[in-house]
Amino acid sequence: MWNEEIEKAVLFYVIYEQEAFVLNEDDFVSDRNRKIVKAINELKSRNEEISIFSISSRIKANKSQVLEYLSGLGEYIRTATADSVYKELMQLSKKRKVFDLLKSSEKDVIEDTDDIDIIAQSIVQNINKIEQSELTEKSFMKQVSDTVETIENNVLKGMDYSLYTGIQDLDDMLCGLHRQELTIIRC
Repeated sequence: MWNEEIEKAVLFYVIYEQEAFVLNEDDFVSDRNRKIVKAINELKSRNEEISIFSISSRIKANKSQVLEYLSGLGEYIRTATADSVYKELMQLSKKRKVFDLLKSSEKDVIEDTDDIDIIAQSIVQNINKIEQSELTEKSFMKQVSDTVETIENNVLKGMDYSLYTGIQDLDDMLCGLHRQELTIIRC
């Protein structure tokens, strides 16, 4: 349930290709990679540049070893795309989370057999939380991607976004109505 090459490939794409993946420390197994993710998230939260130098300055370790490790991340890119390695990392992370959940629930099931329905319900709720976190992230990334693609296509076609109502004052205030937009007018 762990693949170091996948972890390194995802880090490569985030650092060198500036992919906007959402990374959490618990998605990584390697302690070294977790520290790198922590540094990346700190840099993102401060809107600072993500580079091997900015990351190495945030990690408390031998700077030359950190730089050597970061510069070698590209060796783990074979023919995989950024999206495919990220998806693989998330699948491995989800497997570990479900496994850990079931392992921790084993003790509850063995010791407390009177409330088995409550334990089962709790396990299902926790598994749903794990699944929902992935769906939320996918849907957000998909929405951003789809929106950018639509805007690019419309700009290339020279489409006019506005639809006019024929009511001059209203059209002036709203610049017309827009496709796939709900406009509510209150008096």
